[in-house]
Amino acid sequence: MIVYAAVAVFIVTYGLIATERVHRVAAALGGVAAMVVLGIIDAESAFFSHETGVDWDVIFLLFGMMVIVGVLKQTGLFEFLALWAVKHSGGRPARLATLLILVTAALSPILDNVTTVLLVTPVTLSVCERLGLRPMPYLISLILAANVGGTSTLIADPPNIIVASRANLTFDDFLIHSLPLCLILLVVLIGLVRVLFRRDFRGRVDLDGLIEPPASAIPDRGLLYRCLAVLALVMLAFGLHTELHLDPSLVAMLGAGAMVVVSQTQTEAFLEEVEWSTLAFFMALFVLVGGLVEVGVIGSLGTYAAELMGDNELAGVTGLMIGSAIVGGFVDNIPYTAAMVPIVEEMVAATPSSGADSPLWWALVFGADLGGNTTAVAAGANVVVLGLAPTSGVAHGLVQANLISVPADWAFEVLLFAQRNPKPCPVLEVLDPGAYESTLAPGSDLRTDIPAYRIWRDGVLTEEVTDASVAWEEHPDLVSFLIGCSFTFEAGLADADIPIRHQELGRNVPMYRTSRPCAPAGRLRGDMVVSMRPIPADRVADAVRISGRYPAVHGAPVHVGDPASLGIADLAAPEFGDPPEVRDGEVPVFWACGVTPQAAIMDSRPPFALTHAPGHMFITDVRDAEYLA
Repeated sequence: MIVYAAVAVFIVTYGLIATERVHRVAAALGGVAAMVVLGIIDAESAFFSHETGVDWDVIFLLFGMMVIVGVLKQTGLFEFLALWAVKHSGGRPARLATLLILVTAALSPILDNVTTVLLVTPVTLSVCERLGLRPMPYLISLILAANVGGTSTLIADPPNIIVASRANLTFDDFLIHSLPLCLILLVVLIGLVRVLFRRDFRGRVDLDGLIEPPASAIPDRGLLYRCLAVLALVMLAFGLHTELHLDPSLVAMLGAGAMVVVSQTQTEAFLEEVEWSTLAFFMALFVLVGGLVEVGVIGSLGTYAAELMGDNELAGVTGLMIGSAIVGGFVDNIPYTAAMVPIVEEMVAATPSSGADSPLWWALVFGADLGGNTTAVAAGANVVVLGLAPTSGVAHGLVQANLISVPADWAFEVLLFAQRNPKPCPVLEVLDPGAYESTLAPGSDLRTDIPAYRIWRDGVLTEEVTDASVAWEEHPDLVSFLIGCSFTFEAGLADADIPIRHQELGRNVPMYRTSRPCAPAGRLRGDMVVSMRPIPADRVADAVRISGRYPAVHGAPVHVGDPASLGIADLAAPEFGDPPEVRDGEVPVFWACGVTPQAAIMDSRPPFALTHAPGHMFITDVRDAEYLA
């Protein structure tokens, strides 16, 4: 009975992790709690057993590398490399894609692929916006390059770290067995990208005045040089860790300490960069899998797999690699690898080879890592990149919302402004002061669930971030407003076969400040902002009718035709979003836009405000049909 209970807990937990119905850390810790209550695991097996407990080598290796990367981020190195790629591309899109692939693939083996894309993607999006390039080809290229580069070294991807710890693989083993294949795949990737996106890579862009010099990204050259010196020593120590009799986890921890010392970083600063939730998730995964080991399930599965393989190790390698790639396409490769490692260990024990000499271990590494390229959710790098991209066309059928959060003493004026201007500011929800979970998406967190945020101080945009937790720490009384977004009715337009140009081109929707003033509310005032979609002349009436059925998300257009009537001088120069492409036979159609409060912030200058970045919305759990009039 206890075996069935353990399997049930494991399946339910992994199902919750895969479907993301609850946060993966909550799901994993809940599974651990269930196994403790059932008596499957205890403190001894969870924390001190090498076979069934937390793999502390993995945890401390991850912790050390997080600190190292956190300090490196302060140097501006990553922005410098991205700007360097743009400068040396000469404005040629194909060359820019190649250089960004090389930068990403070079950083991933050192910093890990998720961290690399988290740092490179925002710069890439900014570059594409400035140059008027469709970002999707470059984002896909970054994902593929990160996952290929992430296969090359022991520290490049969490599955590698998990496998290496269990199989006693060294840093040099990865350089010998994995790096050569990655270099070949990198060449193939560059050629493949040039073929797949050849239409997007035509022409040339004049870079004059569009991109700042790469050196401007480095605030302190002395800091950069000191940190690079430490990083070089860390990489050397990784390569020599067997001769030095140091585990990779110790190398990472020593490197982290040295990086903190040479940078003189404050304790709070580098600890903020540690992804504590990720470390907790890993620890819970190890204990969950250990529970199955305790009751004999893993041993039985390993024995069955070994018997199925028999003497045909090639069949085992082939099945493991293909199976890992297929399963990994639908389940995050980290929990998949954690579950598979003890099974593969049993399979390896049934063969004459072991450690780095066993092709079974490398089949798991290659299958799990490269299988991350198969779907959008197959690897952490994929999720991170797509999470930073605009949300138009994402989550078909679900309501999307704009965000504005202000201190409590400005909240009434925002509410009154929205009430007096319902067309650009249709309120979907107002949260209590300090709250950040929306009733439109139970379990959500407005501090982290939006791809990109903007922080405003005295009406000036001071920074754009992907995690807004600091805003609630600075202003615990923040009142958040969720305002309807026109991305919601785009699903209806698409279902009617009305073209949505910015989705076709992989761009953000263009948004413009108009000359139409909104009704003021106390200290809050500003002009209306509109979004524009070029619509074929014979489908304008259909677009008006369809969007008009969604009054809670801006409804019908506010203007059709001549942009000058709205005070818009140049359609090719939107204040927000990307330049549009209006073709022959198409009419510009303008809808009121939820970015209007941001224009009001710029004009009214409240001391503090937080908003979404234009085009990067909060996606609710509510179906768009619920807002049909």
